Amino acid sequence: MYYHKKIGVFISHIYGYYQSELCQGIIDRASYYGYRVEIFSSNDGENFGNNKIGENSILRIPNFDKYSGIIFASSTYPVPKLRDDIYTVLKKECDCPVIEVNQINPVFPSIALDNDSATIEIVEHLIQTHMCKRICFLGNSIETIYSQNRYNYYLKTMEKYNMKVSNKDYYTSNYSTKEIDSALDYFLEGDKKPDAILCYNDAMALKVMISLINRGYNIPKDIAVTGFDTLEFGQKFNPPLTSVSYPIKDLGFAAVDTLIKLINNKPVPQISVVKAKPTLGGSCGCSQPIKDNPILFSHKLLNEYDSMERFLINDINMSSILHGITDIDEGMNLLERYVSLIDNCHEFYLCLYNNWDWGSDHIQKLTYSQDKPQNNTILLKLAIKDGKRLHECSFSCRNSLPDYIYNNSKSTYIYSPLFFNELEFGYVVVSYKDNQLAYKFNFTSWLMNVNRMLKHICDTKQMDLLVRKLETLHHMDELTNLYNSNTFNQLANELILKAQETKKSISFIIITLNNTKTIMESFGFKELNFAIQVIGHAIKSSMDEGHLCAHIIEGRFYIISEVNSNESPINFIKKVQAYLENYNKLQTKDYTILIQSGYSIHKANPLFSLEDYIENATKDMYKSKSN
Repeated sequence: MYYHKKIGVFISHIYGYYQSELCQGIIDRASYYGYRVEIFSSNDGENFGNNKIGENSILRIPNFDKYSGIIFASSTYPVPKLRDDIYTVLKKECDCPVIEVNQINPVFPSIALDNDSATIEIVEHLIQTHMCKRICFLGNSIETIYSQNRYNYYLKTMEKYNMKVSNKDYYTSNYSTKEIDSALDYFLEGDKKPDAILCYNDAMALKVMISLINRGYNIPKDIAVTGFDTLEFGQKFNPPLTSVSYPIKDLGFAAVDTLIKLINNKPVPQISVVKAKPTLGGSCGCSQPIKDNPILFSHKLLNEYDSMERFLINDINMSSILHGITDIDEGMNLLERYVSLIDNCHEFYLCLYNNWDWGSDHIQKLTYSQDKPQNNTILLKLAIKDGKRLHECSFSCRNSLPDYIYNNSKSTYIYSPLFFNELEFGYVVVSYKDNQLAYKFNFTSWLMNVNRMLKHICDTKQMDLLVRKLETLHHMDELTNLYNSNTFNQLANELILKAQETKKSISFIIITLNNTKTIMESFGFKELNFAIQVIGHAIKSSMDEGHLCAHIIEGRFYIISEVNSNESPINFIKKVQAYLENYNKLQTKDYTILIQSGYSIHKANPLFSLEDYIENATKDMYKSKSN
């Protein structure tokens, strides 16, 4: 079966460059071994307010029995709560091997990217090749752990070459231009300017280069600058930025290689390390021209800006159109239009839990709704493959997608949860053409539009339940769930008018709890209500379709209907009495429920009102009581 050759991946912020490259490496390497990949993607830290609560629903999607192994990119989770929850579930639910991509305190056997020790090679290059004497280090005040690691390697290398490091050679800042300028002011104080500035990463290095150029310095002739990350923008700079390249795809390859060894019961080291390597540009002093024509890069940027602008316009349009949707089928029909906004999308599936629109439990309890459905099936509500819409269907929650989709599929599926605050709706599944990831940050906004639509549909349903509950409270007696007196009077008068037109007779019955005072004084108000409810059940079990019944006050019931030759008032009362006699035999209470009854039959006419029926039936009841 297909699931014997699957690898699951847990990762956060898959649209990031590091995450995307890592996943692509995993996908390519897994394919080499004949495995498919399924990625469970979170965006923890990117949601506003309490909406982050639902991120944990990512753990509700996979069935861990169907995976040969799991790769957990734990270092990509900025929120410890979700990361720790995933740790807990993986340790509890997974019988298959689990490896981790993380270099800080891994729990499982891990693949670590040594992206700090390359600092040694950068510093040695500046000293040996470019004869730099004063090398300053610009650290990062936000990502302090990695920044401190790189600073320590810098210190060790400077010490190795007997290069003095003063307190004026080290500064930490954030990414703001103001802070970067302050760092440069600090380094440039005094008579001797730096020969080189080693920056924590490319983003900071590029701002340093721009600030130095604005101050009239020539790079690298006056001051050399280096970074970390080898960002594309830095390589298009003139001169290109000397940096450190992360072999991120190699990291993905190593993760799969290690996992396959574990799957085949082969030993692996607790930590396997993939090392980063320097990439020499021209900013350090080497003669390295720009590799590509800057015009081509500028054109690429313009296309990206244009694409982003079009997406924003479509996103606003999508948000406004989906905002007022109250019907799920209408919502899916509209949503189909916007699947085309997902770049390079090959397959798209929107799956809903069968209790997705249940809403808040306290609303359901308040409205006495039906029991919450068991979550044993999932509804594939919207399915699009190669631009064509497929039929919706239900499938077992033991699977993440229906079997017919999995059969013969070689696609990598990326799962993203659908939720709003504590409400868990289901998930979206996306695959890309040729398994080349194109998951972008703007898809987060796309998902939020869907989440808000589903939340609005849930809110509308709950509002309808509340409205119906209010209508019920207005018309019904809450104790017995029969009509109250106001509604009964209205409906009874309508029935009498109809009977006048058809020249029918009206039957009116009064049934009342006979020992109300005794039960109240001896057993209390709660037992009195219970006795009244029992009589209400007895009356409802005896009613035909044409009967109207109301609980008027503390155990008094009115029943009115057109006269039916098959059911006289006496027979109706006997049915109620028989129900109660049987109940009294079986019940274990210390009291017996007794009733008194009376009735009136009269041909409907304008001179005989509802009050007359009540008066006649009351007289009959007291007559029966005295007898």
